[in-house]
Amino acid sequence: MKYQALTLLRTLDREEFSKFKLFVSSPYFTKKKNLLVLIEVLAKFHPHFENNQLTYKYLKSKLNNVNNSTLRNYFSDLKDLLIKYLMHINLENNKQEQYIVTMEELENRNLINLYKKEKLKYVKHINNPNLEFKPDDYFYLYRFNLIEKNILVNTDCIKKGKNYQISEVEIKIENYLSKYYLLESLKSWIQCKMHHRYFNMKMDEPHVSMNTFFREGKEIDCLFENIINEREIIKEKSFRNIFSYISML
Repeated sequence: MKYQALTLLRTLDREEFSKFKLFVSSPYFTKKKNLLVLIEVLAKFHPHFENNQLTYKYLKSKLNNVNNSTLRNYFSDLKDLLIKYLMHINLENNKQEQYIVTMEELENRNLINLYKKEKLKYVKHINNPNLEFKPDDYFYLYRFNLIEKNILVNTDCIKKGKNYQISEVEIKIENYLSKYYLLESLKSWIQCKMHHRYFNMKMDEPHVSMNTFFREGKEIDCLFENIINEREIIKEKSFRNIFSYISML
């Protein structure tokens, strides 16, 4: 059987599969009860779905003897639900994204008081000393400050003579986005160097220009060569040192 839904189901571990059954049983996500029957039948063959018993005839018999077209439609609907479920898992496992999405939605609906409460939770979360700071966090801080800017603009700060507050937030926006972009560029640069070394490939002329980013005539290779020793690019310590350096910019 070559259904995309089965390909997706193979990637789920036992716990994820169990949660997916709950996901399918929720009328919010689907009202098609036959999909729940289908997933219950497929559960017996998870995770490989290679048992000889799993045939079209067997599936159709468990689904009130539906025809081939209907069975294909069931698997197509199941695939769509699986994609929604993967999106749900992604959000569930990403605390930062949860906070940012919630604050964005509250700001979009002009629910400022609720936003302020959520903001306090987020600030407490990112200031947790036990939280390991990652380069992606700069992108979340960039998005957070965009929300802050929108709120300041919509609360007539300019008319009240408080446009300096907006300028301060704009500086933070540029700062966080620059750091995120620089770290991502660095990561790609290191990976490129490592791949060229591993496969013994000749390095062409610098292929990524940072001219428009820094507005000066420096290539990305020249920029990073001044920060890191090429002979040590595979050492994790070197990358941590550069991360600390960029964080202080």
